[in-house]
Amino acid sequence: MEKLVFETREGISEFYVIEQTRLNETDYLLVSESPGEDAEVLIMKDVSPRLGGDGKTEKSAYGEQEPEIPFDKETESIYEFVTDENELNAVLKIFEELLDDEE
Repeated sequence: MEKLVFETREGISEFYVIEQTRLNETDYLLVSESPGEDAEVLIMKDVSPRLGGDGKTEKSAYGEQEPEIPFDKETESIYEFVTDENELNAVLKIFEELLDDEE
């Protein structure tokens, strides 16, 4: 299980990546704060600005404004927790199917 380190406003957080998927050109991660089957899971999505085919930045989930935490667009991503209930349910169904296929 891959462990990722995230820099947040509160400091450093570590999460274990259980599964990942892509939906509507957005990357999602199913993560937990600890390894193991009984750990609580969370869903995060990549909200990093993306470069279009013309090399110009496309809108991200942040819209036109830049994120509050500066980052290197070539080597880093910006993730946030999914809080919208409809989006959460849709992505959760995909993760459930992916995990069922692994068993």
